[in-house]
Amino acid sequence: MEYTITSKSPTLVKSVGIDHSPKIYTGVVTLAGGVGTVTIPNVRRIVGAFVSAQSTTVPTVSATATNTFSIAGGTTDVIMWFAFAE
Repeated sequence: MEYTITSKSPTLVKSVGIDHSPKIYTGVVTLAGGVGTVTIPNVRRIVGAFVSAQSTTVPTVSATATNTFSIAGGTTDVIMWFAFAE
């Protein structure tokens, strides 16, 4: 089984009831040459990011900087991610 979505822009996960900080965002990105970059617009900084792929290659978050993080993995892996951002 593979992911049926190969791209999804950063999307804010809406909370019901009490607002929280940091906010949670989710998305999907396809790697090109084993790397990909995710930018979450209108956030000050990314607190943490987590990635998952349905492949034999384990993806990793290789860097974070302000509102951007990089992912390293298999050549053309489809990566689902979620991140905490302020």
